[in-house]
Amino acid sequence: MPGLQSMGLSSLIIFQEPALVCQGGFFRGVALARGAGSVPWLSKPPATVGAVSQITPGGGADRGTDRPLTSLDKPSLGIGVLSWKAAETLDVTLRSHVNAAFDKLFEEQRVLLQESDEASRDVVRDNGYTATNLDTNIGILGGFEALGQAMESDIILLTENDFPMIAPVDAAASQIRRAYELIANDEADIVLMRSRSIPGTPFDIGLKYPRYFPSDDAPAGAKAMAVLRRLLRPEKARRLLARSTCLKEDAPALAPFACEDIGEGFHKTSSTYLPWTNNPFMIRRAFFMDTLIAFANAADTKRTVNGFKNFEIELNCPWWRESAFRIVHAPGIFTHGRIGDRGY
Repeated sequence: MPGLQSMGLSSLIIFQEPALVCQGGFFRGVALARGAGSVPWLSKPPATVGAVSQITPGGGADRGTDRPLTSLDKPSLGIGVLSWKAAETLDVTLRSHVNAAFDKLFEEQRVLLQESDEASRDVVRDNGYTATNLDTNIGILGGFEALGQAMESDIILLTENDFPMIAPVDAAASQIRRAYELIANDEADIVLMRSRSIPGTPFDIGLKYPRYFPSDDAPAGAKAMAVLRRLLRPEKARRLLARSTCLKEDAPALAPFACEDIGEGFHKTSSTYLPWTNNPFMIRRAFFMDTLIAFANAADTKRTVNGFKNFEIELNCPWWRESAFRIVHAPGIFTHGRIGDRGY
């Protein structure tokens, strides 16, 4: 990746602006280039999820000549939504898709309903999506795997029921097209689509970043504490700078060692610097299933959420960082918001 190189930090530069924090001679950076043998691609198929056998047939994507965004000689594009309960939240999210004319952009529109209920099935039908129904809850990892198995599109945008679309319609279409082109042309492995400017809550990096790099109008005490934190924990400060692409439009200037501006508000980085999150993302379905899902299924992890693997825990490990998967963060079109309580 042009302009990306290993950089370091002098302890004296802790007191400088964020853009200078990673210059000097302290840190040992990691190159972003995906050299030969640097990515341990997995060849075995993903493990079968037992509950997937409960899926009710939902029909396949229309492979006719009326393809919304793609052409017959290019990869097909679909959107999948993972949902568990919360029919009212799901309705808000799907209506935001309808209002943005997603049916003109995606040839496959599918919702996977865990513990499928009548209210959720009605929401899916009324908004023109196809439902894949599970009788039980199989967790986030299991749900994403089942959703990937149910879909037929080559490239998929995956999200959850509490991420409504909030961007202007034209901007949303433009970002979806750009993300699709990056994946289809093999310029990125993953494109992240959560909004930088209106990410919603909870938003972990949005809470941690100001503690190390407060705004110009922050109180003097907060700025002094930030200097001390950067002095005592320089590696954490560097990691936060690398993750600033999630919330800062000028992230390439703040963290040139980890982030490259590729135009139109899109920033290119890698899994060396950016951890995996289950936020909305676009990806090739084969890569998603055969590499990421397969690795997470094989991971021997003890930590779970409600007794299930949650995908984030399994992927955020040395393998993820060493693989240097190419990640692009878009300006973003989805925010996080839930109506009511999920019940846990």
